Amino acid sequence: MPDQRNAAFLHAPQPCVATVDEQDMYCLTSHDDPHFVYHKAIANGDLKTVRRLLPVWDNDRAMDVAAMHGQVDVLLFLHKASQVGCTTRAMDYAAAYGQMECLRFLHQFRNEGCSRQALLYAVRNDHVYCVLYLWRHQPQPHWFRLDAAIRFAKEYKQRRVLKALQQIRRDQETSPTSFLQRHVWRPLRSRLTHF
Repeated sequence: MPDQRNAAFLHAPQPCVATVDEQDMYCLTSHDDPHFVYHKAIANGDLKTVRRLLPVWDNDRAMDVAAMHGQVDVLLFLHKASQVGCTTRAMDYAAAYGQMECLRFLHQFRNEGCSRQALLYAVRNDHVYCVLYLWRHQPQPHWFRLDAAIRFAKEYKQRRVLKALQQIRRDQETSPTSFLQRHVWRPLRSRLTHF
C-alpha cells in the first residue's frame, strides 16, 4: 500500500520542500524515491505521518533529514522508535544548517558522531555556535584542526567564524577555559532548550 500513499500525497496541493542544495538533494531527491513521502513528512515536522510511515519506510536517512531541518521533536521520536538509527551525516547536516539543538541532541544521545565535514559545513555557512560547539566537543583528540578551519573561514570570507576561531587561538595560549565561559557556555545556555 505504500505506493498508493505516495500517489495520494504527491498529488496533494502541497509545496515540495526539496531544494537545489546538495544535502537536501541527498535526502529529498525526487518523487520517484520510495522514501520521498516519509522524508518530506520528517522535513515538515509532521510527526503524525512520520509515526504512521515509520514501520514501512524506516531508514538510516530519516534522522539525517530531521537534523537537517531542525525537527527536534521528530528526531527525538526517531531516536526512540527507529530500528535503523542514523549515520554521521545527521550531525554533519545539523552543523551545516546551523541546527544547534539537533547538533547538541545528537552529540548527547547518539553514538554515531560526525565527520570532519561537519566543521567545514559549519564554517562555510557561518554557523559560529556550531563551530564552537564542535570545537568544545571534539569526537577525538586533535580532530578539530584550528589552522585548517581558519584558512577555510578566510577562503569563504566568514568574518564572524574567523573572529571566533582567531579568539580560540589567542585564548589557547593563555587560558583555554576562559573563552568557553565568555563565548560558548553563556550564549548556549540562553539559546538552547534542555532535553
